[in-house]
Amino acid sequence: MLTNLSYERQDEISRYIEENQNAFVGTELHRILNKIVELPKYEIPIEMLHFNENNGRIFTAKQMLESKLGFMLDSKEPSYEKYFIKMLLPNDSDTTRLMNEMKNKGQHLAGLIMPDGKLINGNRRCAVKKKLNQRTMIVSILPSTLTRKELFEIEFGLQVAGDFRKEYIGIDRLFMIKKGIEVGKTPIEMKRDFDVTAAEIRDAEIIIEKIDMFLEYCGREGKYSTVSNMLEHFKDFVKELNKIEKINGDSFEAEQVFCKLMQLNIDKKDNTVAHRDIRDTLYYASLDERVNEALTRNINNENATEEDIITDLSIAKSLAKARKDNENILKAINKLIGQINGVNVQHSFFDFEDNGYEKIIQGIGNLENVTKSFVTEVQDEATKRLDD
Repeated sequence: MLTNLSYERQDEISRYIEENQNAFVGTELHRILNKIVELPKYEIPIEMLHFNENNGRIFTAKQMLESKLGFMLDSKEPSYEKYFIKMLLPNDSDTTRLMNEMKNKGQHLAGLIMPDGKLINGNRRCAVKKKLNQRTMIVSILPSTLTRKELFEIEFGLQVAGDFRKEYIGIDRLFMIKKGIEVGKTPIEMKRDFDVTAAEIRDAEIIIEKIDMFLEYCGREGKYSTVSNMLEHFKDFVKELNKIEKINGDSFEAEQVFCKLMQLNIDKKDNTVAHRDIRDTLYYASLDERVNEALTRNINNENATEEDIITDLSIAKSLAKARKDNENILKAINKLIGQINGVNVQHSFFDFEDNGYEKIIQGIGNLENVTKSFVTEVQDEATKRLDD
């Protein structure tokens, strides 16, 4: 069921416009819900506006900053304004370009706000104005009759356009996709309006599910900034789970191991566990007892140090790589055997000596056995080191 949104303080702006005839400064065309709409635009005091803290890009940055500060940020509280400006205007070339553009040419496009002053489009331009100590901003006001789905379509549609707007990427894009599905956007609509594929939607939902699982595991429910530097880890983890499920492996154990490893990355500038450490390791732990033994040795040991767990991971990775290399070599050998078996000796261009064909087959068979034996020796040696 689609419901309209409700707004606090919406009378404040409408009253200002009624009482100040000079507030009206013309009209402007806006693309809203895939239509070009002409809306009035008003110049209103900038203190009547507030940043949209539910904006996809601000959302995770706000959580990360709140974690460092130790308190919650409210976009309607003037004393917190400086934090939102810092989030919206990082020290990069895009910010410099926007600052110079607005300083030299002024504001050439109206922002879009809800009736209560929340910025739907123009958060960064508003931040620039505040930084330049400009007192007013030109905005058009969206109707209060919008549904959540319509508001999402407007916000996301504007943000993937150009003109100094940054596209949603990484974890911010994941949550914008999730939000789109939650407000009722169909996969067909997401593809048509935002070029989001059905596969991307499916992956986003699964990855966010695993992120939620991890945050609950470590007691940080809803603190998505915790994993802002671990998105590739979760992508690889989902791929590992897909492979594990195909062999009917223990996906629950894989989840527990993954969560334990990801805890080592929390609140660190550089990840202790790289996302490449996840690739194949969890899969082969479900497939190979030696890999599993190495990887899980200290997972439930409360006295285990970070160094202990990293050492176990390193051994498990080596064992998994040996197993994978072994499989790749055997696949190549078996393919070669198949190709030789398919040779028609009677019509071949090659001059086979007596029993030459059989000797080749026998030699390759011996190579296959030697390869298996060698990998087993490597795994046995790694196990001995683990036991030591």
